[in-house]
Amino acid sequence: MKPETIKKIVMILAFVIAKQSLAATLPTSDFQIWGNVTAMGPVSGKVRYWLEGQGRFGDDASRLSQLLLRPGVGYVLNNSSSLWVGYAYINTRFPFSSQNSDENRIWQQFLWVKDLSWGRLFSRTRLEQRFIDSVSTTGWRFRQFVRMQRPFKSNDRVFIALADEVFVQLNNTSKQSSNRGFDQNRIFAGIGFLPNTNTLFEIGYQNQTIRRVNTLNYSGNYIASNLIFNF
Repeated sequence: MKPETIKKIVMILAFVIAKQSLAATLPTSDFQIWGNVTAMGPVSGKVRYWLEGQGRFGDDASRLSQLLLRPGVGYVLNNSSSLWVGYAYINTRFPFSSQNSDENRIWQQFLWVKDLSWGRLFSRTRLEQRFIDSVSTTGWRFRQFVRMQRPFKSNDRVFIALADEVFVQLNNTSKQSSNRGFDQNRIFAGIGFLPNTNTLFEIGYQNQTIRRVNTLNYSGNYIASNLIFNF
């Protein structure tokens, strides 16, 4: 048998073993608790700041599985829309990743909000450039988030919220396999409260579905809360 043939066989066997090991290590489902705090406010004129921090506790909510810090700056176009650009740092651990990994992102987004007769409709369109320490290629990802907020007739400070966000990977970041296309989806349903005109708090159920490459897909069930300050 030629050395080139032996080399190819060894590489194929190593790939299969690694794939099976990863599938055995990473769970296909999990219960988690996610917490998000976001603050937005004026800088000067139509320029605004964005400060966001998230802690995501996984492995049946027993450990910190993901930490996210996302600052940014925006420009108000009109009463309904604004443009933003910023940076994000993400530290990811089990069960999302088999090993501790760091990611740096640059992001751009367009926000649109509209008050209607039945409540409020909100849209966020975001583009990300992802720099992951274990991946040599910059990942480009598109995200579309839509949220509906409807107040109760008996108390307009209390509301129900429904939201969905779809993620699409725009390019391949691995030479061994294709990860371009649908990446994940998050759907949320909850109840919220407006303590004042500048503050929003909500808590509810969130499902996250992730398409994985070379291993089984993932679906998690979470308790998610958001605390938002908009000055």
